[in-house]
Amino acid sequence: MTIHPTPPHTAPGPVPAGAGRRGRPAKSGAAPLDRERVVRAAVGMTSTAEGEPLTFRALGARLGVDPSALYRYVASKDELLLAVADGIIGEAMSGFAETGDWRADLTELLHRVHRAYLDHPQVAVAATPRVTRLPAEMDLTETLLRILIRAGLDEPRAVLVYRALEDTVLAWTGFRAAVDLHPEAEADQRKWEQTYRAADPHTHPFSAAHAGPMTAVELEEAFATALQLQLAGLATELESAP
Repeated sequence: MTIHPTPPHTAPGPVPAGAGRRGRPAKSGAAPLDRERVVRAAVGMTSTAEGEPLTFRALGARLGVDPSALYRYVASKDELLLAVADGIIGEAMSGFAETGDWRADLTELLHRVHRAYLDHPQVAVAATPRVTRLPAEMDLTETLLRILIRAGLDEPRAVLVYRALEDTVLAWTGFRAAVDLHPEAEADQRKWEQTYRAADPHTHPFSAAHAGPMTAVELEEAFATALQLQLAGLATELESAP
């Protein structure tokens, strides 16, 4: 099968309903307020570097406008959340280019999505169970399906594998973001280590023997291993196909 590498992806700006509407500048000399600017500001304020809550009040303050003005561009907080999630997916895909090596391409792209969401943990927790139905998410779906079908899977199998891979990444990402945000995460880790290091070797010999290495595994290492196990299984399936 001939593989045709695709050009680098350029992340689309959010373009849902009302994208063309423009308002007056928030401040003298400021850019006119529009949906894209609102969503970009919301993406920025939810990053780990800033970590502001995703509220209309906080977003209005960031843009220098009354929060009520934002409803011209996003109808609800839920619509804003999904638009921000789609913007994050767009960031993940920006600059990605297929190489024709399906395993390397899937590894890079899925890690990109994982990392991008973890840069916005509060959005990851709220949005990874959701479907944005917006351009970047649809572009991600199209790219993953194309890679899988070009790798040699028939279309029904490609669809199933796509769901398995994407859902694994989203589930892991939401879990990891929840851990990062949980106030007791570090304390839980310490208690876990203490409990397993003190395990009775007579009743739990394997846990006691491997407590150190087990509790030392980083979440990112576990995520990468989970993904590679799936891709290794897919490679075996493709190699054994008639």
